[in-house]
Amino acid sequence: MADGSFDGLVSAHAGELLAFLERMLGDRQEAEDVLQDSFLRAYRAFPRLQAGANHRAWLYRITLNGARTRLARRRTLPGASDEIDDVAEDQPSAEDRQVSVETVAAVRRAVNGLPRQQRAALILRMYQDLEYTAIGEALGCSAQAARAHVYQAVKKLRARFAVEAGGWRRP
Repeated sequence: MADGSFDGLVSAHAGELLAFLERMLGDRQEAEDVLQDSFLRAYRAFPRLQAGANHRAWLYRITLNGARTRLARRRTLPGASDEIDDVAEDQPSAEDRQVSVETVAAVRRAVNGLPRQQRAALILRMYQDLEYTAIGEALGCSAQAARAHVYQAVKKLRARFAVEAGGWRRP
């Protein structure tokens, strides 16, 4: 945050928070709505934020809570899903399109099958590049617990793909 203002905080983190919400919610419009609500909540709480606080982790915590609320509302609606639709950002080449579509679908299913805390920790670490301390702050747990959530998520994904690929190993 360059200027120490709330506007500077929004400018510095809006893009990464929107990307995080899109991965958590799987829908850009919902992500934009939750981000707007999150920034409103953050604006109201900003004057009470302690000096020296990790602004990025603080915003992720508010945003994650908004995503959780939205996901909980989804489950109360008939036919609602809790899927991540945008796991891979790279566009496959023409000859690899079919394999890529199948791989993305498999990763999406596997990530969606993770417990919510592990999924959030994994996305914050792998896609948003947050440190474990910040992930812990965002999830309301210690850095060690955040690391454990990411470890367990990766372990489950590896086990799932090892079974599906008949013994896949890490390169």
